Amino acid sequence: MSTAYVSLLLLGLTLITGPVNLLLKRRNPVSTDLRRDIGIWSGIIGLAHVAIGWQVHMGNMLLYFFKEDKTTNELTLRSDLFGFANYTGLAGALILVLLLALSNDFSLRKLKATRWKYWQRYNYFFYLLVIIHAISYQVIEKREIPYPVLLTILLLPVLIIQLIGYFRYKKRSAIKSIGNMEINQER
Repeated sequence: MSTAYVSLLLLGLTLITGPVNLLLKRRNPVSTDLRRDIGIWSGIIGLAHVAIGWQVHMGNMLLYFFKEDKTTNELTLRSDLFGFANYTGLAGALILVLLLALSNDFSLRKLKATRWKYWQRYNYFFYLLVIIHAISYQVIEKREIPYPVLLTILLLPVLIIQLIGYFRYKKRSAIKSIGNMEINQER
């Protein structure tokens, strides 16, 4: 569990960097070494969480995603909360591998800023999957305090700062758009 919470903390830090820059009226570059390094550490620890997590509940990794009929030994896809939590975790892990593979200067140069940033924005979908996965496991494991509180402390500030940053960005875009319309009308 420690790998999950540390990875989540670091992922949150990478996601609030942009909105914090926006709120502080600082330049917000496509990529910074610090944000990328924090993201890489988050990813490495997240993949360690996957590797360790697969050792916890079952002796066979397939049983995280399939139910085994004890009489026929037939495997069927899980349709329970445990399966759902693991499907979201697996989808997140695949996105995480993609993001880690792109988190380097070579990829940034090769893809150019716009395309590289397009792929890096999958961090938001990844974060959503992490939230769903984490809450599902809170329910599955019937986790008691302090774990739900810790999860809330890790998630809520990131979500709030992201929302504030989003609305500030939209407001600035609207003001710029109005300014551009006024300039065009004067011409």
